[in-house]
Amino acid sequence: MTVYLCTCGTSAFKANKFDNQRLDAKWVSGQGSVDNAAERIYQSFAHVAFDDESAWSRDLSAELHSLARMGVNGKDSVILYSSETPDGQACARAVQRYLQKQFPEIDCRVDVVEGLQVMDAARFRSVGVRTFIQKVLREIEGRGADNVCLNPTGGFKSLVPYTVLIGMIRRVKTRYIFEQSSALIDLPSMPVDFAHSRLEPFLALLQRIEQESAISRAEWEEKVAYDMRRELDALVEIDGNDVTLSSVGFLVLEELRRRYPG
Repeated sequence: MTVYLCTCGTSAFKANKFDNQRLDAKWVSGQGSVDNAAERIYQSFAHVAFDDESAWSRDLSAELHSLARMGVNGKDSVILYSSETPDGQACARAVQRYLQKQFPEIDCRVDVVEGLQVMDAARFRSVGVRTFIQKVLREIEGRGADNVCLNPTGGFKSLVPYTVLIGMIRRVKTRYIFEQSSALIDLPSMPVDFAHSRLEPFLALLQRIEQESAISRAEWEEKVAYDMRRELDALVEIDGNDVTLSSVGFLVLEELRRRYPG
């Protein structure tokens, strides 16, 4: 049994099947509800056979195409990470319905990620990415790294590097369909590591930044020697006088906590 953690976008909605209408919150509202919109989107590809390889890239969403090539079956679990937007949720629910129809015994759920949207870049970075990382790490801890496969084929392309980084740090297999092709790319759990011992002295400082949301740039420069700031550059974001934790910093902080509990 494999647990597939999938970022989920809006490719389930194919405009040519809806008279080239535009998928957005207004379209979803026009269907009466997110659930109604999901059903209408699902019905546009419900007839497609899951074993018809010629139809995967043409008629199914990026998430379904990749899962089909990965050999998902009814014994597996699938988590679809959806944006907080109505259109994103409708598409994720449509994908869920298709999988549940194909495999009645499958464990498949939609997990809406707060902050995942395209209108506010700062909110996407500070809330969306971090929430996504937290949710994925929670599943890895609960399910076991050997049982998890990360699938960033669908959804926000901006999440791909974070997903890959999670896979490398936590040694979790990552698989995805390359661009517009049908080539399945495997990134197995790689022996990538970082110098925990060099970062451990900054654990308390990173935790305080997380707890307080930010510290002053003056304090950051006082507590981090000049020659270490470049090494820690990816872990923080500096905006004027404020130093906050970046999404990569949050991921590294979680790894340090795991390595140095208590």
